[in-house]
Amino acid sequence: MNGQNYFKSKSYLISDYCDTLEELSKCINRLSNGYPSSTSFEARELQRLNLRGVLSGEKSNLGSKHKIPKLFNDENLGTLSHLGTISAKRIGCDYSKVFEMHNTSALDLHILDDSWCNVCPNETNKSIELKNGQTNPYSCWRRGISSGYFGFIVTSSLKLQKDRVDVVIDEIYCSKELEAALFISSNIYNVHSPKENEFETTSMICTINVNTKITSDNNAYSEIKSVLGQQLLQSKNFKPAEDISSEAYRNNNVNIPQYVENLLIEVDKKWRLSGSRNRTGIIGLATINNHCELINEPIMKTMLENYCANKNFKYKPYEFEELNKSITDKKLKITDANLPRGSFNLVIILDPLIDLGGVQSER
Repeated sequence: MNGQNYFKSKSYLISDYCDTLEELSKCINRLSNGYPSSTSFEARELQRLNLRGVLSGEKSNLGSKHKIPKLFNDENLGTLSHLGTISAKRIGCDYSKVFEMHNTSALDLHILDDSWCNVCPNETNKSIELKNGQTNPYSCWRRGISSGYFGFIVTSSLKLQKDRVDVVIDEIYCSKELEAALFISSNIYNVHSPKENEFETTSMICTINVNTKITSDNNAYSEIKSVLGQQLLQSKNFKPAEDISSEAYRNNNVNIPQYVENLLIEVDKKWRLSGSRNRTGIIGLATINNHCELINEPIMKTMLENYCANKNFKYKPYEFEELNKSITDKKLKITDANLPRGSFNLVIILDPLIDLGGVQSER
């Protein structure tokens, strides 16, 4: 699958960053309406009967006049959804009790208040493992999204200002199908197509680089120094940023854990509420460290561990050197360029759940 990327280095507040994720979610919802959830005989037969019933006015009596699958009852018939004919087992449901209960349909997973899709992410075997490239532990139609149409990676970084922290969206990688939907709905330009097979994912991931050595002061100083150097000029009024604001960097470091926690809370909330009623928000969190001291400080480590514990999954810390570079590059779009020495990356795994075949299980 080819990928697209756009949003070159745009600075956001947390709310703006979350709004971008919401736009992604809306486009995914629209695309999933046309996703071919089944080509089975049962699905085609039900669609034929539904059409016949609508044209003849006998829709309410189809169940008594025609032989239809047992799972498809009169209540499901009114939805005109063929998902009622397909068992949860048939769509590869990952829930541990799927083999104990045989009368649960794919439609039930979308519409029931106690849907298995609500609790499946809490099972202990649903965890990520970056060492082997496992970022989506599901195989079902709703979360496995094997087509790859809906997966994406948002690469970002934190920018330390004098009085605040901004999150900068560097690139968004996604399928051509999702990129087209975003272009139509958001008028997003500056689209670039990476090389063939450069990007493949069935996951929905946000990576955020945290580098306490780089701030807007550093960037401005570097740019000015570069211009002066090209013109063979010098200025006594410009001092290296590390000389004039090293104390400010240390003060900012204290606030970064709180900012990261707020960011995680808001991303989780926005993602959970902007899609299917069964979507759970963030389902996994990891960090990839490249010789950054902040990630090992108690205040940061404790915050990340507590956040993950409250979400019922395990915090996964990694060192950059221990991960296969082909995995970090292809699966996460993390390289030496966007994970420089002295920084670390947050890897946020979002719930990849979609609604199938036009069923809208909105909250």
